[in-house]
Amino acid sequence: MSERQQGQGALPVIFLNIPDLDVLAAHYLAFLDCGGVFIPGPSEHSLGNQVVVILTLAKPARRLAICSTVFLLMPGKPGRQNTGGTGLLFSGSDNEKVKVIDKLLAPLKGKRLFCQALSS
Repeated sequence: MSERQQGQGALPVIFLNIPDLDVLAAHYLAFLDCGGVFIPGPSEHSLGNQVVVILTLAKPARRLAICSTVFLLMPGKPGRQNTGGTGLLFSGSDNEKVKVIDKLLAPLKGKRLFCQALSS
């Protein structure tokens, strides 16, 4: 993941490169009505911040820009591999993009749950 701050008044952009659908399934928050993603690692954002997430999928090749809101900040645990992370809730206005993600992940349904990804 990398992040870039744009000019004044523009929303910050978070670039999230996803190598395959298994990794997307591990980060995708399907239990949220509008969808969302969990991004491991430290965050420079605060709860309620608006950001744009650019999801780049390597296989299949896709690029989606989705407006999001920071709704979760998990601190890392010292001495453990858990680095914490940031939960982003997708905007309801980007519903078509969430449908694209849901369709891509349909064959993996039930294969891996978000809570399993957090415990590994």
